[in-house]
Amino acid sequence: MDNKQVKTAHYRLSIALYLICLVLPAYYATEIRTPEYSLELLAFGWLALNNGIISWLANPIYIIALVTLKRPLISAPLAIIALVCALSTLSYSESVLLADGVMYKAPMSFGWGYFLWVLSIGVYAFGQTVNIFSFNKQYSLVITNALFIVVSTSIFLHHYYFSANSVYKLHKERKQTFDDLCSKTESVVLATVNDADSLYFNYYTLAGYSKIYNGIYHSSRFGLVPPVIYDYGIQSIERNTQSYENISTPYARQLVHSKDWKPASKLEASYLIKKSLLTESLNPALGLHGFEIRITSSKTGDDIARTSYITSKVEKWFCGESISGIYSEFEFITKALNLSYNKSLK
Repeated sequence: MDNKQVKTAHYRLSIALYLICLVLPAYYATEIRTPEYSLELLAFGWLALNNGIISWLANPIYIIALVTLKRPLISAPLAIIALVCALSTLSYSESVLLADGVMYKAPMSFGWGYFLWVLSIGVYAFGQTVNIFSFNKQYSLVITNALFIVVSTSIFLHHYYFSANSVYKLHKERKQTFDDLCSKTESVVLATVNDADSLYFNYYTLAGYSKIYNGIYHSSRFGLVPPVIYDYGIQSIERNTQSYENISTPYARQLVHSKDWKPASKLEASYLIKKSLLTESLNPALGLHGFEIRITSSKTGDDIARTSYITSKVEKWFCGESISGIYSEFEFITKALNLSYNKSLK
């Protein structure tokens, strides 16, 4: 490698690092460490300027510094300013609403994208500075950038793998906990039912997950217990009244084809459908949610069927008994109770 190539090696390395950083998570936000990707921050980061968040300015300043490669007296100060702007991200601790649907989420942990972004700017800044002041540029460029890269990498690796905010440790704990819970999930029907005409729900929403491939779901939906359940022969639905301010009784009842909920002092439903949270005692930062649905006969108190599943909001992991890539609480309930859709009931 000739002297000219050595003098511009930091330039090529810097650009390579910058391009790689764009496809990686820059940092992780919120308690569960949701990844914020570099390319998205590059596209929308300028919206934060009005809120005094100047990190995004590092990008245009860095580009100008690259263009002035052959004029180190200009490019070196510009690159240093860009580096300062990039490092200012470390001082932001509050999330800010930038525009409708656009939120700047304060970093909780930093990822490879942010590290390589800072490293790309720093390598160029140090290289151009050496080109101004050093007499033995070839030797100084190599030594200076090598030291900068080693020190920066050591600091980041400690943060990423060993610090209190380590994303690696959190992800490892999340995966281990998910696998442990996954091994306990089940979907079983314990008895045949032919007399389900009224149901009690201790919850208000039903969940569904679809496009489940290799343990990852790509779509989810949540909604109230649908009125279509009356098209399966159900004559009434009962609920508790925690969210009904105008009903003083413990329960409320809705009859088929009626939109109103009436007070009920006791349960009369033939089957009780109860949903419980399995992950309540877990560290919230794990971002794991697990539920069990248990169907019980109100006459005998025996379990008729039960199903359980676990999800990870961050990685979109799913563990449960899915059919053709679909898991539906509603479908499980109707099949467990041997309910059939009948158009004539409309």
